[in-house]
Amino acid sequence: MYLTPNPLYGDKASTSGNFVAVQWEHNFSSDLSTELGVAAWMTREMPQWIFEDIGTDLLEGDGVKWYAAVSDRISDRLLLYVKARQKLSRFPRTALGESEGIHYQGSTEPVPGFMSTEDDFNVALQVDVFW
Repeated sequence: MYLTPNPLYGDKASTSGNFVAVQWEHNFSSDLSTELGVAAWMTREMPQWIFEDIGTDLLEGDGVKWYAAVSDRISDRLLLYVKARQKLSRFPRTALGESEGIHYQGSTEPVPGFMSTEDDFNVALQVDVFW
């Protein structure tokens, strides 16, 4: 991706990364449907975005995520939507940077074994009432 150079990002004019996603939807009837999505990514300097069924998500570092959703219109006036998702991210770290106002010069290469990890799992229930 080519960008307009910006001092905020070190005047870099390009960024790179890898991303793959698969999404599957199946309608059992006009009232009942399911959706499943899986994605994996490796960002290199700047985050990426993923578009899901009802929103977007910011992807940073390296990671994988999945989600499963069920939508059921149980009557003309009521729709239930349940979604479970998990996002696992790893953030490679580089040199120490700044500590207590002192700036430490260091490499921009990731330090082996110096990773931050994030594991986010949640289940959401949405109830839509029509009138």
